[in-house]
Amino acid sequence: MTDQNSYTHIADLHTEVALPEQAFKLKPIFQDKDVKAVLFHFLAGSELAEHTAPMPIIIQVVSGQGRITIGSDSIKAKPGTWVHVAPDVPHSINATENLIMLLTLIKSARPGSPDPAPLQ
Repeated sequence: MTDQNSYTHIADLHTEVALPEQAFKLKPIFQDKDVKAVLFHFLAGSELAEHTAPMPIIIQVVSGQGRITIGSDSIKAKPGTWVHVAPDVPHSINATENLIMLLTLIKSARPGSPDPAPLQ
């Protein structure tokens, strides 16, 4: 990982967090006042039980497969899957094979704050 004053660069997320000995391992890879990024590596058959986050999150699957459950909806998770979850919404992750996932917590987003300008 390269950490400069104006950017952070990771050449390959696959090599940033080792295969866990049990369930899953996590590694924070970036944090500032607005955002925190955490890389997870799950063993096949492991899960992160239902929980909530007090801020919006983004889940990006880097490798492997599993299921992401959000409320009562279940989504097949595979490389390239991208999911945004609003604050306080119950969600869980179940790895059906070894799975690497990037979790981004958007700390600067506050419920009730104005929406940013639309994407162009």
